[in-house]
Amino acid sequence: MPITHEVIQKYGPAEGRSTAKAGAYCYGPGSEMVIEWNIDLTDLTETEAVMNDVVIVPDNALITKVEAESLETAATGVAVDVGLLHISRDTSDAAFTADPNGILAAYPTASMAIGERTTLVRGADGLASVHPDDDQAFAGALIGTVTAAPCVLTASATTSTAFTAGQLLVRVYFRPNALSGF
Repeated sequence: MPITHEVIQKYGPAEGRSTAKAGAYCYGPGSEMVIEWNIDLTDLTETEAVMNDVVIVPDNALITKVEAESLETAATGVAVDVGLLHISRDTSDAAFTADPNGILAAYPTASMAIGERTTLVRGADGLASVHPDDDQAFAGALIGTVTAAPCVLTASATTSTAFTAGQLLVRVYFRPNALSGF
């Protein structure tokens, strides 16, 4: 059976609105690039939602570091999962990949006070933190790995308890063309 690809079209301000309301590519240190998303926690449910349809983590990208910075203190929710989803969203596609908590896994409300920043990297002995107070329990499994396909960022609440406030800025640092060179 041939693989077909679906075109996702969104019309007007309601459909076309990005859940994250923001996504941007930036240059990081050296050969690294950074993609950042501003996630409004009050928009999240238990179902993984694509944060931005056009800001994409490319295939063959080594995810070197993830930062989570709270722009507004989170309230009432329990935790957040942030991950990646293959851009096709087609589970029958042979290249389909999804890891709904591969970037941040159950990132707790207690870590989302305004101005708080958590930095997660993979060290030689597994996940190790840049900041000694950062807890690696919520580091996603995709940190330190190479993406196999282009992906969009997803986010969800871990329970049905809704967030009543909170803005989380998530930055994913990566090296493009990790396996093939430049």
